[in-house]
Amino acid sequence: MMWLTGRLAPDFKTIANFRRDNGTAIRSVCAQFVMLCRSMGLFGGAMVAVDGSKFKAVNNRDRNFTAHKAAKRIEQVAWRTSLGRWRGPEEIVGPVLFLASDAASYVTGQVLAVDGGYTAHF
Repeated sequence: MMWLTGRLAPDFKTIANFRRDNGTAIRSVCAQFVMLCRSMGLFGGAMVAVDGSKFKAVNNRDRNFTAHKAAKRIEQVAWRTSLGRWRGPEEIVGPVLFLASDAASYVTGQVLAVDGGYTAHF
């Protein structure tokens, strides 16, 4: 998302409001993620990790995204890809499954750009 928003980052209040307004959806996504991890045998029950994250940003009129600005930015990004279009969800599934599979056990420290050639322009 950072490249889509031009490296903008939300402040704590934006995140707090998002979490407050979308609590049910967030809990549902987390539950689905846990079920996915269990089905892939990723939980061994012997280890727990806690992530402490801190976010800070300023949201002014020039740096925020409305629905219209976001749609315009998505159109700009799609135009800049080599394929000239935005990706569909079916196009991200394969790379994600590969990276989560045993076939990727020897892949380390790599960035897999599934971006339709967007980064080839830089």
